[in-house]
Amino acid sequence: MFRSMHRQSSLNYKMFFVQLTRDYVPLFDSKQIDTFEKLTGSFLVEQFLASLPGGVRHFVCSRWPTSADQAANYADCILNCLN
Repeated sequence: MFRSMHRQSSLNYKMFFVQLTRDYVPLFDSKQIDTFEKLTGSFLVEQFLASLPGGVRHFVCSRWPTSADQAANYADCILNCLN
């Protein structure tokens, strides 16, 4: 949800920034992100998943990968099954 947030016409940019900040902290907490390495890993997983075609992304996400490396392994698994 965080990545899809957009400023509403009723909000100025400062208010939107405050809203983003308010919504981002619970995301960190829910993913137990408390180090730079965990933050980097989370960004890598998100970016990798966003780059996958819909069906592959669905398959990978259904396995709840905990790292980008694990997500890539799941994606290769479905790729190998399709070929």
